[in-house]
Amino acid sequence: MKVGEVGIKILSTKLLSSMIKGDLPILIDRFRKLKLSGTAPCPEDYYFGSDTPYRTPKLNSGLPLMHIHMVPSSDAVDLRSWREQIEADDGKMKTSNLALVYAKNLNDDYLLIAMLPRAHQISQMKTQEHKDIMERFALIANEFLDSDLNNY
Repeated sequence: MKVGEVGIKILSTKLLSSMIKGDLPILIDRFRKLKLSGTAPCPEDYYFGSDTPYRTPKLNSGLPLMHIHMVPSSDAVDLRSWREQIEADDGKMKTSNLALVYAKNLNDDYLLIAMLPRAHQISQMKTQEHKDIMERFALIANEFLDSDLNNY
């Protein structure tokens, strides 16, 4: 095991890699540090916000498809709101309209699936397009959860 990989494996999809290109190692490192800390992101954490399961779609394993809100880097209004939430110092977890979708298995291994812009609208699955997106994420998560990580 390499330094920095203590106790957990973090894998990522080609989909995520194509979305964030050269920043993937940075994202994985920040995510790993957060998860190794054993705590939820604190309200003052600049990069991560609320970390919660989706209610739907359901995964075959009974484990939830997860998402964590991310600092919105390309939407000025959302970024201003993010910063205001940090400055409010009210103990509430930050939210944005950008989320990192991921799955976690029972061994505390993670698969980072995709960055989801318009996260609130898409996760409500009110249109067929949004249902298709969320079902695709569930399919990817199910493949991960059903796999032998050595072959993933």
